[in-house]
Amino acid sequence: MSSSRILHLIKKSRTDMSAFMELTSKLGDIPTKNLLDYVELCHYHLRKPVDGTLSKGVNEGPVWIAASLAGISGITSDMILIEGPLGQRIRKCWPDIVRWAKAITLKNPVPALFGSFCDALGSIFNMILIVSESLLDKSDVYDLAIDLWKGREISGTDCHTELPLLGCLTTPSGQDLETLLRRTGYDGKQIVKKSVDRLKIALASTPIEHQKIIASVSLLGSFVESSLDSVSTAVLLSEAPTVMSSSLARLVKDEADFRLRKNTVMALLRFLNGYIQDGPFNVEELMMHGFLYNCLETASVHPGDDDDDDLSGSCIKEMLPSLAYHDTLWAVADGFGEIFEDGHSVTNLLKKAHANFLSAWGTFQALLLEQILLSCLFERGYERERGACANQSCRKLADRRVFKKCAGCGFTLYCSESCQKQNWSHHRKDCKKVDEDNESEYKESSNQFPRKVATAQINRYWSDILVLAKKNNVPEETLGIRVDYSEYPFKIGVFDSLPFTSSDTNAGYVDEGNDPSRSNRSYYPMVAKEALRRTQDGQRCIMLVVIQFDGRELPSLAYLEDATSLSPSSGVLTIDSHYVDESGNRLYPREDDALAEALKEARTRLKNDVDGFWADQEFYDVADEVLGG
Repeated sequence: MSSSRILHLIKKSRTDMSAFMELTSKLGDIPTKNLLDYVELCHYHLRKPVDGTLSKGVNEGPVWIAASLAGISGITSDMILIEGPLGQRIRKCWPDIVRWAKAITLKNPVPALFGSFCDALGSIFNMILIVSESLLDKSDVYDLAIDLWKGREISGTDCHTELPLLGCLTTPSGQDLETLLRRTGYDGKQIVKKSVDRLKIALASTPIEHQKIIASVSLLGSFVESSLDSVSTAVLLSEAPTVMSSSLARLVKDEADFRLRKNTVMALLRFLNGYIQDGPFNVEELMMHGFLYNCLETASVHPGDDDDDDLSGSCIKEMLPSLAYHDTLWAVADGFGEIFEDGHSVTNLLKKAHANFLSAWGTFQALLLEQILLSCLFERGYERERGACANQSCRKLADRRVFKKCAGCGFTLYCSESCQKQNWSHHRKDCKKVDEDNESEYKESSNQFPRKVATAQINRYWSDILVLAKKNNVPEETLGIRVDYSEYPFKIGVFDSLPFTSSDTNAGYVDEGNDPSRSNRSYYPMVAKEALRRTQDGQRCIMLVVIQFDGRELPSLAYLEDATSLSPSSGVLTIDSHYVDESGNRLYPREDDALAEALKEARTRLKNDVDGFWADQEFYDVADEVLGG
């Protein structure tokens, strides 16, 4: 378009809508020097008074305003960077843009244009982030962004934009999401429902509305990351994570622009990554909705250029602590079954995956294998957990399953009601001291498997544990062991349990950064005294503290196998080790027990046929072979 033609259209566009529309349609062809005139033209219309303009006919009023807003929204960041004064000109327009946006949002003079109006405002707010972010840090702008997020239903369509509110969240005032929640007039449940409904609509659209998906997920993620309990709780009870999880593969295979697809997938993975970090129950939920397959698909099609971009691998890494829990472990195993039932191949998916993901997957598969084999071996009698009657005149040592727990504390074991009655005078004081909130934790079945695994691993890593004890001047007679499953690699630490035998619940306690409310301090003296009595009776008993995924500390007793004194580690691993000391140094397990034998056999099978191993659940066969089943 010639310069003279542009100038002619700019002059004519003050009164001629067709000229304005022609000019706007050629915006990308307008020379940089003429863009200032174009923005000034849009501002000419936006300066008009609201009341007088809205009272005119449709063609003379609101349509001119909508067209002017749409015109300004067409200015790109590249245009602003090339023509510096353009940003200053847009700054001058901003007060009138806000004034008109508030009026249209409130009165909706032309319903048919409300959807395009929202789209234009979304683009303009993004532009203002480039021009001057401080312009968004105003109360009236914040309220406008909230109204645009709420939107309007026009002829059955939810017309809205979430981009203005996302932009406002970058400002100092936008960090106060508690205030934002109050200003919306919605509770956490309503916010999450609105986000999920919009996400489902965008996913079901033809073509898929990628930008709206990114905006919805990013905004919901901002609410969750702000630690708003009402929103976080609502997310846990909503379809949000499962809708995202089950949509990943479809988004990967969509025909949209590669970069757009990738950005959409990354937005979903970023949200799910945080969801996975909240614990094993969330991982179970995702596994029931095909997350394992969907995650593999994202790794195969969207390789990251660096670690920050490898969100598929990050999700796999974040699942590692959850593999310490029985139900989650088997939910992951079931996830493999769903992959094969749908006709997919893990081997083929991994062939297309990038190096960072393959590294994370290797660790994930190795830990998964060890935990599943432990579960299978436990069922066949491996490392049977032992317990002892707390009655001081009984002291019966047997399979832990034959004992009953004290109904009060949930920790102390008895072989009969008579033993419990006889010992009550000794146990009463300690039992009454425990916190009621912590009693239920000793009764939760989900805590049993991590304790059994920790006990088995102590037997396997005993040689290195003794080295740690000597290094830290901890006597073997009062050795306490802490096994931390809150992060991977898992940590094994040692401490002296003797100070905990004091009645003072703070004695011997060292706060290592965990929330004190999660430490179960009231149980420490009771457990430490019982461990000391057992040791004095000649039993190989230690105080064991298992740190759960969320930092809760559950002290208990562990009875060691006599074989722990055998086979010191060679310092050369032929099987994987998933445990380190508290300084991060790798620990070495013994390699002559049933688990080590099972791991070596399973690794050979996996190397020969990954799909066959998981599809046929060959870990059962391996466990049977090792224990003669």
